[in-house]
Amino acid sequence: RRLNKIMPIDDGKRVLCFAGAGIYDLKEKLEKEYHRDSHSVLGSIFLNPTVAAGVAYGSGGTQIRKGPSWTERALFAKVKSDGSIEIVNTLGLKDGGDAIKFLDGKTELKPEDIDQKSKGACSWPDYGKTVRAYNESSVSRSNADTTGLECCRSEGKVMILATMHDTHVIP
Repeated sequence: RRLNKIMPIDDGKRVLCFAGAGIYDLKEKLEKEYHRDSHSVLGSIFLNPTVAAGVAYGSGGTQIRKGPSWTERALFAKVKSDGSIEIVNTLGLKDGGDAIKFLDGKTELKPEDIDQKSKGACSWPDYGKTVRAYNESSVSRSNADTTGLECCRSEGKVMILATMHDTHVIP
């Protein structure tokens, strides 16, 4: 039950989603409580797939103002070459080195919970500019783009535990 937690940050301007948080649930919470929009409101929203699945499979990107489900702020586990498990934490929280313990029991995050030194983006920087670049030698948007952290477009190669995302004012 705790894996579907959605934690607003700074009056809903950003949100931290645990691995089981669904995109429909996120949309509803942001819309009702903050009059804001999540990064992904199209396509399979009626199925309520998880935000983590969106990051893992690079969903979205059809709306230039929001971009795909992408972040540099994440908590995920990966198997190292020696077979051991490594927890990677780029959430940028003042968590004292234990994000799971820090987040346990919280329902929202306050600005003072965020490490201001952490500069990881919560959405794809300059996504609109990237997809409008038609004179470049590379494809502007492709489903195989693995830009960013290992969890972005990981397709199950890592286990995403939580991700942080920007939200958007509803037009």
